Amino acid sequence: PVCSEPTSLPTECGLPVDTVLKCVLEAWKEVPANQQDGDERVCGFCSAAVGTRWCAKCGGHLCEECERTEHSKVLFRNHHVVDVTGSPSRSDEITSRMYCHQHPDERLKFYCLDCSMQVCSHCLILGDHKNHDQTQLSQAYSAGRDSLDARKALLTDRLSSAEDLLVRLQDLELEIQKNAEVQRDTINQELDHLKDLIETKRSQLLSRSHMEEQQKRTQIHAHLDSTEETRQVTKRLLERADAVLANTNEYAFLAVVLPLIQDMKNSEGQLANSSPPVAATFRPFSVEAQLRCLGDMELGVTAPTPSLPSDFSTSARSPPPKVTVIRAPGTLPQLGAAATPGVSAAAAAAA
Repeated sequence: PVCSEPTSLPTECGLPVDTVLKCVLEAWKEVPANQQDGDERVCGFCSAAVGTRWCAKCGGHLCEECERTEHSKVLFRNHHVVDVTGSPSRSDEITSRMYCHQHPDERLKFYCLDCSMQVCSHCLILGDHKNHDQTQLSQAYSAGRDSLDARKALLTDRLSSAEDLLVRLQDLELEIQKNAEVQRDTINQELDHLKDLIETKRSQLLSRSHMEEQQKRTQIHAHLDSTEETRQVTKRLLERADAVLANTNEYAFLAVVLPLIQDMKNSEGQLANSSPPVAATFRPFSVEAQLRCLGDMELGVTAPTPSLPSDFSTSARSPPPKVTVIRAPGTLPQLGAAATPGVSAAAAAAA
């Protein structure tokens, strides 16, 4: 239990016995705790009155009343009872038993520093502890108490440090809990704010997409009207041509054919651009770049706040005002570009 080294034991005797510790334990058991130095002795019979007498045979205290009534019986007749001042204390009892087990007549008055045990003078001169470092038992006692006091002071400081650390750790745990709640509230607030921004941007983009569709429809309708008018003119010219061709009179034919041919020439320029004025496709929309930014979103990472467009506000969620713009046929407005208010749809159709 001390050195933690394996020890070979002789089969005939087993573990060596610490005779000093054995004597201490025996004395500790035989002398009750109420007989320690400075303690009040209690009668061993009635356990109520103060024990003013000591029986060496019984090894206990008794009061005068129990000595007359109980201890005077035949069983205790040969016991030697003395005054309490003659009763040994637990310390005195231990000291009285401290004799060397190898030299029973010699008291243990020295301490072997090499073996860390109490020895007698014969052990140091002729016995197993010859030529070992030794000191007086009283000096070893003082040194042991000083060493124990020093260790106790270190342990006391360690206990105080541990208690202070426990307090700090408990405060730290409460602070961690508080800061975690603040962090979660911040995450919810920031993501709610981001959700509001996304919803606002959704409304703006949908509104602009609707406006782009309306502009395409306006241009298509204008081209439809123009194409329908050209078709009607062409149809009337064909009807006139059929009528002229049906005329077999040379004078009548030559009289009307030149104006008809001139009208046909004039109508040829109306269908010079037969391709549609606008494309049916719309500009693509993707959030891949924004998704990459969301992937970079992490705790502890702060980024500069980008400046928002003047029309990108979470305070007002109403769609932008309905406006129209004058553009050349075949051109489209850029998504997010500012439009000029106040232009009528009729002017746009005329363009």
